[in-house]
Amino acid sequence: MLTGLPPLGLLLLGAIYCFAGWPLYRVLIAVTGFLVGYSLASPYAAAVFQRPLVALLAAAVVGLLVGWLAVRFITGLAFLYGFVLGGYGAWVYLGRLDWQPLLVLVLALIVGSLVGLLAANLLRLGIIVGTAFVGASLLLDGARAFQFSPPPGLHLLVLLGLTALGALAQSQTGGER
Repeated sequence: MLTGLPPLGLLLLGAIYCFAGWPLYRVLIAVTGFLVGYSLASPYAAAVFQRPLVALLAAAVVGLLVGWLAVRFITGLAFLYGFVLGGYGAWVYLGRLDWQPLLVLVLALIVGSLVGLLAANLLRLGIIVGTAFVGASLLLDGARAFQFSPPPGLHLLVLLGLTALGALAQSQTGGER
């Protein structure tokens, strides 16, 4: 997942994401947004700018912008994600029926809107489960670097168990509402 991070860094970051994701979600979303923006911009900045320092700074600016946007518009992004997912799912499913295309479109927009509202209103749960899952994945990656891995066939069970423990721990903490 984060291949450049040392094993102890993976374990530390994994523990933070897994067990403290909800109280720290704004920071974690900003950091994740920065890393995504920086990672996407780096190759382009290196190709456009001849000086490595300028390319680094340009990629960092893009990373900061993406991090800021992710924090600023998290509820809107959750609605948009739910709208697209729900609307597309309804469009595909209802499109198989022999209904009028306009009716399918209207129903897909209604379903998309409802799923979008649901996603925006369940944002806390989504953040808790999502950060717990990412943290559990990072913990397993870090453990693997120390030659500690779950027995074959149990990796998914351990991943889901860690996710459940992390989600339970986060649900018992405060954090933003």
